[in-house]
Amino acid sequence: DQTITGVKTIKDTSLRVVNDNSVIPRGLSVFQNTNDNASAINFFYKSRGTNASPINVNVNDLIGDFNFSPYLSGGYTIDRSHFGAVMSSTTGVTNFFITGNNNNNYTPTLIIHESKKVGIGALGGTVLTSLTAPLAMLHVKSQGTTTDLALLIQNNSSVNLLEIKDNGESAFNSSVTASDYRI
Repeated sequence: DQTITGVKTIKDTSLRVVNDNSVIPRGLSVFQNTNDNASAINFFYKSRGTNASPINVNVNDLIGDFNFSPYLSGGYTIDRSHFGAVMSSTTGVTNFFITGNNNNNYTPTLIIHESKKVGIGALGGTVLTSLTAPLAMLHVKSQGTTTDLALLIQNNSSVNLLEIKDNGESAFNSSVTASDYRI
């Protein structure tokens, strides 16, 4: 057990927290004890260049990324889940994303764009090349042209109120009257 106070810099390395015991808390914990309403914050700072001579990041640079990688078949898998932020403009605004990674392609399944538009599905692009911006405040892109559901709205009793399928077919629940729909 070691206490470190103040701001410390660990250069040219990564920090690895290893715990081989079933004790709680596990992993990395951040505690903040103050008398104000500020939260315990984790910062991700990204620049190009060096710490002594930082330079601006480029559009499509990955700014911060949480990775979740399971141990399977004797190793940690390259196919993992991420959520993070990628630089989307030269003004410092970032896009947030969630992705299930397959062979490091970083194709996002959820994007919260700098324009406040939300995209769900494979809209196009990858995190490290260029994200395709959602075209509407809520943009859902389904997987194909099958009869699978692209959009489903249910009530709190799990009754389907509205179904829109990949092939464009739609269905309204017949027990819901026309006055219940406001489009």
